[in-house]
Amino acid sequence: MSITINTFYAQSFRGIHVLNDNSAWISGNQGQVLRFDNDWLKCSPTRLDYTRKDFRDIHAWNEKIAIVMSAGDSGVILRTTDGGKYWEEVFFDYRDRIFFDAIEFSNQNPELGILIGDPIGKGTHFYGLFTLDSGKTWNEFPLELWNICNYSLSSFFAASGSSFKIISSRKDHDSNYLADLILAGHGDSATEIRIAQIQINKETLKVKSTLNYSFPIKLPTGDGMGIYSIHQLNDELFLVGGGSWKYPNNEFNSKVYSSAWLINKDLNSKQLIKASDLSSYQYISGITGYFNSSKDLTWIAGGTKGILSNNQIINNATQSLKNVNAVSLSENYLWIIGSQNLHIRIPLLFKE
Repeated sequence: MSITINTFYAQSFRGIHVLNDNSAWISGNQGQVLRFDNDWLKCSPTRLDYTRKDFRDIHAWNEKIAIVMSAGDSGVILRTTDGGKYWEEVFFDYRDRIFFDAIEFSNQNPELGILIGDPIGKGTHFYGLFTLDSGKTWNEFPLELWNICNYSLSSFFAASGSSFKIISSRKDHDSNYLADLILAGHGDSATEIRIAQIQINKETLKVKSTLNYSFPIKLPTGDGMGIYSIHQLNDELFLVGGGSWKYPNNEFNSKVYSSAWLINKDLNSKQLIKASDLSSYQYISGITGYFNSSKDLTWIAGGTKGILSNNQIINNATQSLKNVNAVSLSENYLWIIGSQNLHIRIPLLFKE
């Protein structure tokens, strides 16, 4: 299988949202946003100061409407309704130490969106925003149990825009949103995966926690060690990947822990009940997977060493790749983005 890799200049892509086999959006540093429509089309914001932004996450509703989030020197959210010809700045925060990590919208209620960032100020709670109108306006989360910092979860990572997921959401009498969340990141003593449930009143915009449960994963302590990516397979199963961005290929750490897990959640108790080691000994920036017709799981992870999977055909097809930041699936393609302007799709001729 031949793969065409674009390497025009040193460009790092981290955010990806795949709509279908023929449509996807990606975002990266230098203010870059691309949209795939039979080919990659540049649709970056044209304002000069946006060229310094690192757009690490993106969400799209269709080929016309998308929202992009910056990380690093400031927090900016931009939204387009015309396929990227014009971008409206719908939110910004230029306070010191602002760092946005991920933006996520609900599949069941696509107008509900949540942004997660590292703590600022005294650092007791995570930075968080929510929207109930598809990202046109944003509101800050109050301090609650679900977004509190502790020694095992003190910050997130913006490696691939997938440090947290909205598991599911529903409306209660059309006035309250109930959302189940899964979050993971970095901690000083260990790393925890947190399951939370929040309730948002549509009229008053008041928020309260209705559930908060943590599941520890024992990792070596150290700078940059933690969970980087979560992928939801179904209501019960999640793929989780991590490692250390500072020492991504450290052989000692590789022998100490596996950087990818299959997590099982008990729907009745809403607790995480099992973590299966996937034996992937490398830094994991992004992770995805699927079940075939025989209900066998194929998982695919990307990191500095490239693609790692339990499917040997995928490994053989992607062995030339390095520095992968995020991976995603459509029905018939594996989409891969990363450093050195890496943005490709590979046909899943081997999916069954």
